[in-house]
Parts: sequence; C-alpha cells; structure tokens
Amino acid sequence: MNSKTTFLTVATLAAFIISCTNHTDENSSEKQIEIVEFGQDTSTYFPFELYYEGQDFDIMVYIEEDSLLDLYSPIFSKYDYSGNGYSWDGHIEQIIKKLDPELLNHIEFDSEAGAFFAIADSRESQIRFGELLHPIFSDLSILEKYIQEADRSKIFD
Repeated sequence: MNSKTTFLTVATLAAFIISCTNHTDENSSEKQIEIVEFGQDTSTYFPFELYYEGQDFDIMVYIEEDSLLDLYSPIFSKYDYSGNGYSWDGHIEQIIKKLDPELLNHIEFDSEAGAFFAIADSRESQIRFGELLHPIFSDLSILEKYIQEADRSKIFD
C-alpha cells in the first residue's frame, strides 16, 4: 500500500468515526449510530479529489504522487515553474479569475509544497471548481496554454 492509499484509508476511516454520533434511545439500552453526510469523489474531477463532510468541502491534489509528477512536472518545468502546490495555487487562481471570477469568492487556497489544497464554502462551489478545472487539467495542451500565458508575478513558486 503506498502512502496516498494509506492516507486515504486512514482519512476515510477517521472521517467515518468522527461523523458518527452515538445515541442511546430513552426506551432502549442499545446505542444507535447516526451517520452525517460524508463523501468523496476521486475520479470525476481528476486530478482534483473532492471530499465533503457536513459543512467541510475540501479539494486536493497530491502533486508528489509519482503518476501526477510524471504527468504534470514536464509542463510546469518547460516554463520554469516548480509545479509545487503554491505554483498550482497561482495558476489555478488566474484560470478561475479568467473563466469564473465570482467563484474566487467561494474558494480559500491552502496549499503546501507537495500538495494543492483548497476549501470551498459549499458543495455547489466545490463542484463548480471541479467542473471548471477538470477539463483544463485533463487536457495537457489546454493546461499548457494557461501556464504559458500566466502572470509570473502572481505565482509564488
């Protein structure tokens, strides 16, 4: 099991445990478990993984995963960008500003060097993010166009 699989397994299990609340029915000594809405979408919006639980709407990409490094690193490197999480932040923010500037009011960026992280303020905003960026990051020629046209002064790489 690789580190991403281990992380996702642990994260899913932890989220399930946290999202369960024990209740004791007044008329019964049996404990009941109430499940709070939890979900993940790790393929529909590739490479973005969408996780949601209650009012938490996370968007992530583990950039340092070998398959993603192999896929995206050459394009970022071609234009002298590191392709780290901060670099993704800057590029994604510029793409959203061009295509759907109002969406920026609903997304908070919180990346690290090895991963892109963002938090949406609603499930709707999370899905809009995925629908907007998935086609760009799934077609490397389109992504390259955006990287080539990016304002370098707004990329904190």
